[in-house]
Amino acid sequence: MPDKSKNPFRFFQELRRRKVIRVITIYCAAAFVIIEVTNNIADSLHLPDEISKWVVIALALGLIITILLSWIFDITPEGIQKTKHLEEVKTEHMPVSSNRWKIATYASIVVIIALIIFNIFSGSIRAVRLSRIEKSIAVLPFRYLSNDSSQVHFCMGMQDEILNDLSSVGALSVRSRTSTEAYKDSDITIPVIGEELNANFLVEGSVGFENNIIKVWIQLIIAEKDEHLLSNNYQIEELDDIFAVQSKIARDIAGKLEVVLTSEEINIIDKKPTDNIEAYIQMLIGDYELNKLTEDSFWKAIDHYRKAIELDPSSAKAYSHLAFAYLYLGTWFVPSPSDEYIPEVKSYVLKSLELNNNLGEAYYMLGDINYIHEWDWNAAEKNFSKGLDLNPDFAWGRIEYANFLTSMRRYDESVKLGKETIDLSPQDPNTYIELAFALWHNGENEKALQVIDKCLEIDPDNRQATWLLITYYTKLGEYNKALSYWEKMKEIFDNEIKDIPVFYIASSAQVMGFLGRREEAISLLNELNRRAVEEGYEHKVPQAWIYIGLGEKEKALDLLEQGYINRDLWMIFLNIAIEADPLRSDERFKAILEKMNFPETSN
Repeated sequence: MPDKSKNPFRFFQELRRRKVIRVITIYCAAAFVIIEVTNNIADSLHLPDEISKWVVIALALGLIITILLSWIFDITPEGIQKTKHLEEVKTEHMPVSSNRWKIATYASIVVIIALIIFNIFSGSIRAVRLSRIEKSIAVLPFRYLSNDSSQVHFCMGMQDEILNDLSSVGALSVRSRTSTEAYKDSDITIPVIGEELNANFLVEGSVGFENNIIKVWIQLIIAEKDEHLLSNNYQIEELDDIFAVQSKIARDIAGKLEVVLTSEEINIIDKKPTDNIEAYIQMLIGDYELNKLTEDSFWKAIDHYRKAIELDPSSAKAYSHLAFAYLYLGTWFVPSPSDEYIPEVKSYVLKSLELNNNLGEAYYMLGDINYIHEWDWNAAEKNFSKGLDLNPDFAWGRIEYANFLTSMRRYDESVKLGKETIDLSPQDPNTYIELAFALWHNGENEKALQVIDKCLEIDPDNRQATWLLITYYTKLGEYNKALSYWEKMKEIFDNEIKDIPVFYIASSAQVMGFLGRREEAISLLNELNRRAVEEGYEHKVPQAWIYIGLGEKEKALDLLEQGYINRDLWMIFLNIAIEADPLRSDERFKAILEKMNFPETSN
């Protein structure tokens, strides 16, 4: 007769006798229901994902306790009693299962199976749905939740780093920060923002400080349904941990979108911009100042980038950002002769690429220098293309590349790139300006006008759009209508002529000359001459445009020849500028174009 003590089924029988199996079954069914309810409530109330994790942990601990209690105690008609050992119970007194227990057990099994099937199918449906949705994503401006304004740069810096990390993922199409800035402190609903940005997913975030701990809250949302895929908070207890947290956020977002990161993408996301946290802080402050878009803030940004380089000479991004600040400063605020600052800027760009040859924005800048200042069209094409390959979501770089293509008369390529850039940055007026510029030169006048109108919907006082309308109607020979936009331009600048950029003045003064309004045209010419003396930069091309309008073509050609020698910033448009059309048959003008060696195109 076999020894019962060694019967392998005896333990299972004892579990049944003590009703442990039934308790486990019913408990698991109830736990499944609790987990599902918690997930739905957490999602609808936008609670952190950690809530679900802690509920699961609590239920797991509860299961262990329940098993132990069901083993030790039994519920009887006389109340809760300690379960007797098997040897103490006679066979005829073995407990008989009640119908209620059986019904509860069977119902629990059905619930468990149903919930498992539901989760499998709902998970599969969501997976199929996510796989079918284009992975277009926008990172909205983060909210700063602390009263200490001295730390606000961390907020914008966190947004930028996450945006940059996501931009490095090839499977994602990331909207530019320029477009998302319009939604700062906005009460526009999530579905509307998603539609306006042409983004299927939105990232919301906020940054706050508590006892020297940086707290970051992140939400990933399906825009159309305002449905949350991710709702997490992260803590940065030591500043050195900030890079790891930023990487984790980017990984979490990619994971929720079911994007499989390549090893190269992981390396880019995990790569620290610097090992010196003080240098990183200087970079964040520099970026914050740069974002204010004033001449004074640009100089402040440059100062902070220089400090970052002093603290960490191996920081590629610090060199890249410094170059970008100088390039923009020289283009928009203090135009100086290129030989005074471009060699230095180029050295910063090359240094950044020496330290990290995967910086797409650095290649864009190198292409810009090749194009605007060196007139090396082949090198510009090579570097712009490299920038586009490495960072296809960088709106500024794409705009500069499109501008280059238009100047080379490669209009079809420029239009195509411009349309794609609008998809990436639909709320950035500059993207519409560049596309309109290409369409207009390609002879698609009505389409160009529609694009300008869209730009003005976003920014009614956009100065570049207003200038484009001046030149647009000049090309059509509607001079009076062109000058009506000169009046609009003056309103934008509060009638302070001294603040209006030289090129806007030149195009308008040329039209005044065509209309015989010589005194007004000469007055604006004198304004440009005054600036040439006081600012130390002799604008040659703008004055040439005015002399064309005044009918003094020889003086205009003299200035253009001098502009060629000085490498005037505006000479790159000589190949396409409508302001130069009255000179195109002149041999001196043709000689200048030939010396600039513009490539021949089919356009």
